[in-house]
Amino acid sequence: MKDAVTTCVLHHPLRPVDCLDRALRSLDKATKREHHVEVIVQGPLMEGVQLPDPKSFEHIQLVYFHNKQNLGNALPLNHSEQRFLKTDHMWWAKCDDDMSFPSGGWDNAIDAILAEDKKGEFKCGCAFLAVPMPMWSARPRNFSRQKRTGGLPPTLQWEERGYANRNNNSRPRYIVCDFADHGCTVFRRSVFEDGCAAESRLFTGGVDFDMCFQMLDKGYKSIFVTDPRSAHHHDRCKPFKYGVIRYDPKQTNRSGQILLEKWGVEIEFLTKFQGLPQYMRKKQEQKKKDALSDSQRYAAMPTGDDWHRKAVGPGEWGAMGRLQFNYLVSRGLQPESYLLEVGCGPLRAGVHIIDYLDAGRYFGIDNEHTLLEAAQAVEIPRAGLEGKMPMLSLTDSFDLSFVPGHVSFDFVWAHSVFTQLPRECIRGCMVKVRERMKPSGVFYATFNESPRIDEGNPHPWRNERTTTRYPRRVIQRLADEANVTVEFIGDWGTIDNRPRVNIPGKRQQMLAIRRK
Repeated sequence: MKDAVTTCVLHHPLRPVDCLDRALRSLDKATKREHHVEVIVQGPLMEGVQLPDPKSFEHIQLVYFHNKQNLGNALPLNHSEQRFLKTDHMWWAKCDDDMSFPSGGWDNAIDAILAEDKKGEFKCGCAFLAVPMPMWSARPRNFSRQKRTGGLPPTLQWEERGYANRNNNSRPRYIVCDFADHGCTVFRRSVFEDGCAAESRLFTGGVDFDMCFQMLDKGYKSIFVTDPRSAHHHDRCKPFKYGVIRYDPKQTNRSGQILLEKWGVEIEFLTKFQGLPQYMRKKQEQKKKDALSDSQRYAAMPTGDDWHRKAVGPGEWGAMGRLQFNYLVSRGLQPESYLLEVGCGPLRAGVHIIDYLDAGRYFGIDNEHTLLEAAQAVEIPRAGLEGKMPMLSLTDSFDLSFVPGHVSFDFVWAHSVFTQLPRECIRGCMVKVRERMKPSGVFYATFNESPRIDEGNPHPWRNERTTTRYPRRVIQRLADEANVTVEFIGDWGTIDNRPRVNIPGKRQQMLAIRRK
C-alpha cells in the first residue's frame, strides 16, 4: 500500500471526453503499483456530456471532483495534495487529460527516481514524463502558456543518464535537471511533507512555476524522462469548435504578480497557443545576435601597450591588486600558505600574492589563454617573480589536475569571478575547489548581490558572461548542492577610502566558503 500512486487528472470540460477516456485507460496500465485516480473537471460540463464510468476500469479506483466556479483555479490541486497526504501512498502525480502512457511506463520513471536515491548524489523530487520533443520543451516551462521575459532561472544542470526498460530492454534516456515541466509529473511524498504545496491563489499554469521554485528552495532536483512510447495528443484534444476555453485575465495577471512577489520573477502569461511560434522565433533571432565569431571576438579585445591591464575591467591596476592582497593578509594569509586564485587573469592581485608567498605556493587558473600568456610573458618577468615558481593553468572547467597531489589549499581566492558566471558554473567551481581544500581552508569569492536573478549576456570577447547578479538564497542553494557552507561577509574593502561598489541593490559582496 505504501508504494501506491495517487494521480490527479486535470480535465477541461470543453475537450472531447474520448481524450479523457484514452488517458484514463492508459493510466490503468501505466503502473503495476496500486493506483488511485481522481479527475478534476475544471469547470461545469456541457449539457448531455457523460464522463467515463468509474466501474469500467480494472486496476484503478476513479473519483471525480468538479471545480464549477472558476476554470483553471489551482485550489482543487491543493485539495488533491491534502487528500493524498491523508493516505499512506508514496507517489502523487499530476496529469493532463490529453496524455497517454505505455504499459509500465510510470514504473520506469519511479524506478529512475529510486535509482538516484541509491546514488545519494542529490534529493530527487519528481519525474517529468514527456514524449520525444525538441529539448526546449524541457526547459523552465512548456512555453505554450508562458513566456520568459527575464529573471527566470534556466535549467541549472543537464546530465543525460540511461536506465533499463524492463518491458522491452531498450534504453530510453532521462535527464537530471533543476527546473522543468510537462504534461505529466510524478512527485514523491517527501516533496509535500517538506512543505511544498500548490498555491491555491494561482492560475494552473502559474502553480507549475511555483512548485518548481519551491522544490529548488528545498534542495530537490528533478528527472526529465523522455519515453518514445508516450504521447501528447494536443492537436486531437482541442476544445470543441463551438466552445472556447477562456481564462480570466484578472486571475492570470494576479498569478504573475504573486510569482513576482514570491520569487522576483517577471512572467507574461499567454492565453493562446499561437504565442509559442512567435516566442521561439524571437529566441532564435536573439541567439544569432549573441553568437559572435572568433574574428568579432578578437576585434572587440583591447589593444595597445599593457592591453591586458585594460582587459580585466575598470579600476586602478595597482590599487585593486593591493586591495585584494591586503584583504587576504587580514584574513590570515601567511608566506607558507598554499593559495589558489580562480580567474587569476594577468595577475593583477597575483603579482602581490606571489611576491609574498614562499616559492611554489601560488597556483592560478583562468579560461582565457591570452591573459595567461600576458601574465607569463609580461607581468611575472616585470616583477622579477620567476624564482617564486608560480603555476598557472588554462581551464574552462575548473580542472585542478595540474596541482601536485600533496598540495591542499589553505586559501582560495576568486575576485570578480562569480560576478560573471552562470549558476551551474558557480556550483561546479565550489565542487572542484572543495576537493582540494584543507579541512581548515577558506574559499573567498565575490558576487553581485541583487534581489532578482540576472544572468547577463555573452561577453564581447572573453569566454564568460557579462555581469551576473543573484539573491543570497540562490548562492545558499548552490552551496548546499555543492556540499559546502557559505558565510555572507558583505562589503569587504575600499580603495583610498572610496567604496568598491556603491550601487544600491547591486553591490559586490564577499563570501567565505568552507568544507562541511
